[in-house]
Amino acid sequence: MMRRCLGPNCPTLIPTGSRCPRCEVANRGTRQQRQSFRAAVLSRDGYTCQSCGLVDPSGKQLEADHVTALADGGNPLDIGNGSTLCKADHRAKTLGRIK
Repeated sequence: MMRRCLGPNCPTLIPTGSRCPRCEVANRGTRQQRQSFRAAVLSRDGYTCQSCGLVDPSGKQLEADHVTALADGGNPLDIGNGSTLCKADHRAKTLGRIK
């Protein structure tokens, strides 16, 4: 079953997900922009989890978290809305276990 894209004023019908590819890019940025956001946030935070203090210079155990969720109006590409978290703490935050 096809459903309407949730992008503002978008008439596109999509089979799965919530946004068509055009609106998804507009909502979250391109892959390159998201990768740049991650690199900038991790670098600014010294490759250190801002919750538990884990240091990972390779960045493999770290993720860039959006302080204000995109669903709540957070800017997806503003590094001021980013914070470095280890994978475990990012998951805990997402599940509401830590703030």
